[in-house]
Amino acid sequence: MSSFVILKNISRIPMLRNTSLFKVNTAGYINIKLVTQYRNLSNVNPENIFSNENKSRVEKQLSSVQRVKTVVPYQENPKDAAVLMPLCYVNYEPSLLFMVRSWKVPVHKGEVCFPGGMKDNGDLDLCQTALRETFEEIGLQSESVNIWGKMPKIPSKDGKIEVTPYLGFCGDMDNISKLVLDESEVDAVFTRTITSLCDPVNVRSTQFTNGYTLPVFLSGELRIWGMTAVLLHQLLTVLAPGMYNFKLRHNQPIKSKSS
Repeated sequence: MSSFVILKNISRIPMLRNTSLFKVNTAGYINIKLVTQYRNLSNVNPENIFSNENKSRVEKQLSSVQRVKTVVPYQENPKDAAVLMPLCYVNYEPSLLFMVRSWKVPVHKGEVCFPGGMKDNGDLDLCQTALRETFEEIGLQSESVNIWGKMPKIPSKDGKIEVTPYLGFCGDMDNISKLVLDESEVDAVFTRTITSLCDPVNVRSTQFTNGYTLPVFLSGELRIWGMTAVLLHQLLTVLAPGMYNFKLRHNQPIKSKSS
């Protein structure tokens, strides 16, 4: 017996109409077994991940998210910075917006990151820092961002900067070409669906000899790594439980037997 049924009102279900996850074919059929299997993984799925219910749950858990273990040298009085992790819809699919740093900047040239930067004296708080820097870098108006909350600060590799990540919902971003980029700081912007970011095929890890392991996300020719990958891993763990199941594991090196 076929596992496919006709959805007469498929046009009223945008999350199913445009996502390859559910394999909607040209005849308007959908594999219900796939839908049921996906929903059973967790109460969070592509249809409700940006819902008010999930937003309320995420807001309560963001501040206590488990931080990825890193080894950072202690620095007195580190400088403050903030980034925005922009949630959005792209062609009805829940997504995240990223930017690629310009090759003109002094450090982290050509790397994938979230918009953000250093706190200015005129900023009322770090949330304003994240929104101001986002507008300056990619032209996204602060009025279009609904802040869900913030995660704990994370230190830079050298410990001289502490970065506060803010999570914000930005609505529909179907045409990111309309964003106005600061070409001195930004080479490009792009989006990734949350479904693809949660796909185990696209997640790896890198183990360092000084005792910690960091996630790496694959994105075609682009690679999301470093602090951005750490923030993304922590976010997906809270935002999409069940959808995102990647666990960081640090394997102890095998000691060679002495002769």
